[in-house]
Amino acid sequence: MTEKEGIDKLIDLIGEHAIRVERDTVDATDVGFFGIILKPNSDLTARKLKNALERAEQGKHINLGLDDFLQDQGQTYSTLGVWLGDQGLGLALIGLGAQLELWDVVLPTDVGVLDEALVARMIGMGFVKAVVGPDSILR
Repeated sequence: MTEKEGIDKLIDLIGEHAIRVERDTVDATDVGFFGIILKPNSDLTARKLKNALERAEQGKHINLGLDDFLQDQGQTYSTLGVWLGDQGLGLALIGLGAQLELWDVVLPTDVGVLDEALVARMIGMGFVKAVVGPDSILR
């Protein structure tokens, strides 16, 4: 059996290192629907995740290169879900990258939306983003 490459290796990496938890769990990254933490004793680093992202441009349904992550508006979980083949994986990747300080998670509340019903609708429509900051190793 050959070693997995590209998008399949990235998907495995997400599954091996990310744990879904309640949104309010201590040290979890809130991705709107749930929280994400790194598995205990995970050896995943920001550099390893960056390398996996660089090798996974050809996705399940669309292609995303590292430059796509650097766009000012960021990448939504719905776009990442199309790329990875599953929106849950898109959310997990956003949380994982935030845990490793590759990017920040932007939720509707981060842009001033306070109405809970509107926040829930916006999240359901894809407004959970990974936005790469100026000091990220992705730049």
